Amino acid sequence: MDIKKIVVITCVLLVSSFGFAKSPSYEKDLKRWTRHGQVYAWDNFEARLIWNATYLSDDFRASQRQKLAGLYEWTDGELSRHVREDGEESRRMDVFILSIYAGSSEFPEVGKEDGKWRAVLETNGGRVVESEKFERTPITQVERTLYPYLDKWSQLYRVSFPKSLHGDSFRLRLTGMPARSELVWRP
Repeated sequence: MDIKKIVVITCVLLVSSFGFAKSPSYEKDLKRWTRHGQVYAWDNFEARLIWNATYLSDDFRASQRQKLAGLYEWTDGELSRHVREDGEESRRMDVFILSIYAGSSEFPEVGKEDGKWRAVLETNGGRVVESEKFERTPITQVERTLYPYLDKWSQLYRVSFPKSLHGDSFRLRLTGMPARSELVWRP
């Protein structure tokens, strides 16, 4: 083989291997649909709440499915099943993935039980919707891969609201002892 062919083959292999290692579409969509908030105590600058929230929009769900299909090497049938299941959930619910760190020496029980937190979704029209489900989820390597903002101090939650978002801007409020924070999404 001549040197030109070797160089071309090497370049093709390098470019294709980078394509499998990263999913620029997923990372772009993750950034687009994720917000971050922090609340600190004024007296000692203790972190009362550090949180990230990712809205599972239809386009984010599609990117996430593609990433998972690559990780798990799903067959066409498995991918179709996930597309159907995601679509059914998306028509009924607005779902968020939350990473919450609520380390507090004053309130050590905060973040340990689901009932301590209250999540409220507010639409652009001012409609306020209470969460229907607020479930703590175990963190596995899959979640760490999908949501790189997770760290060893965070708890992972999946929060579901009855469907109320339709492409407008919206707010997600999280309230618990001892903190309250609000994140905003604008189209």
